[in-house]
Amino acid sequence: MKRDTSKLFKLVKSLTKNEKRFFKLYSNLYNQGKNKNYLFLFELLDGMKTYNEEVFLDKIKSRIKYSNLSQVKTYLVKNQK
Repeated sequence: MKRDTSKLFKLVKSLTKNEKRFFKLYSNLYNQGKNKNYLFLFELLDGMKTYNEEVFLDKIKSRIKYSNLSQVKTYLVKNQK
């Protein structure tokens, strides 16, 4: 199943400042020493003013394999709920 990144962008942008802070703290606390591609993805989407697929894919290609992108997105969504 292909997950639409623009929907994930809207989800990240809909969070309050406190919710974003809690998510980052929780992620760092409970996943120490583990690969945090979902946190990288979260921070990338949070830092974008508007969603642009080309810019997004260009920025993630050095860190996340395209074949793993769907899995990372799913993990990010599960951790925000």
